[in-house]
Amino acid sequence: MAENALITGERAEGDREATAETARAKPLVLVVDDDDVSRSVTSKLLSRLGCRIEVSPTGEDAITKAGRGNFELVFMDCQMPGMDGFTATGRIVALLGAKCPPIVALTANTSLQDRERCIAVGMCDFVDKPVRKFELARVLKRWATRIQA
Repeated sequence: MAENALITGERAEGDREATAETARAKPLVLVVDDDDVSRSVTSKLLSRLGCRIEVSPTGEDAITKAGRGNFELVFMDCQMPGMDGFTATGRIVALLGAKCPPIVALTANTSLQDRERCIAVGMCDFVDKPVRKFELARVLKRWATRIQA
């Protein structure tokens, strides 16, 4: 009887390790947006696309999390009160240097001038608001190395 409990315990421990390993295989993504609904929608879509998600409601918080996290991608809202996404991106790039993950603009402003500003501060791609699953999938396929296509 004790043997069965031991076997069951080992199996449960093995299952937990396998689950943790599977979670680590998914890309960790930071979603930065001051709007609760936008942040939630983007996070849920990215989760459905196979990502682990952390969220940040401000540019300041994004810098802190990016500095201590191991993010594969950052989705950055450009227009936020206080510190906007352009400033936050510049500070993340300066803080992390070569270790900086790709930062993708989340924006309703997609003119050529807006895109040039995003590139100038260190963003690598754009997703129009409101976000759509196929656009997020496109960005993940292009920039996330742990996504299984």
